[in-house]
Amino acid sequence: MEKLKTFRHAVPELVNATIDERRRRHPGLAKLGTDMSVPDARLGHILARYENDLAAAGLENLIFGHIGANHLHVNILPRTPADYAAGRDLYTRWAAQVIAWGGSISAEHGIGKIKRDLFRQMAGDAALARMRALKKILDPDTLLNPGNILEPSETPAPP
Repeated sequence: MEKLKTFRHAVPELVNATIDERRRRHPGLAKLGTDMSVPDARLGHILARYENDLAAAGLENLIFGHIGANHLHVNILPRTPADYAAGRDLYTRWAAQVIAWGGSISAEHGIGKIKRDLFRQMAGDAALARMRALKKILDPDTLLNPGNILEPSETPAPP
């Protein structure tokens, strides 16, 4: 069990170290990591889609996660800004499919800035309006997470 735990924690560290190294040549580079989950009947479909799309795009990647919860993390490891752009495109297409299947674009890691517009697609404008109203009550001075998804002006942050 200890070896398995060590391996499980070493994988994301290796992914991050790889991106850190590549960032030396391309300072704006970042990994793209998904956090999507799908209904039980769709796990095989999404895994096949991930594998096929990544192979077709020629993107280096590592897939790991919580298969028992239909929640795999696809880590796209771009080598260049063009790889990053191609990865963002895949991410957006995958998210649209996951939403259409009734899955979630964020199974455990939150929305953040990259998934802001995707969350709008998943939750809908009415749900976001209710969330904003609640946030205004609980955080009237916008001290918590300023500039994030529940702000009135939702301009996506640059990658």
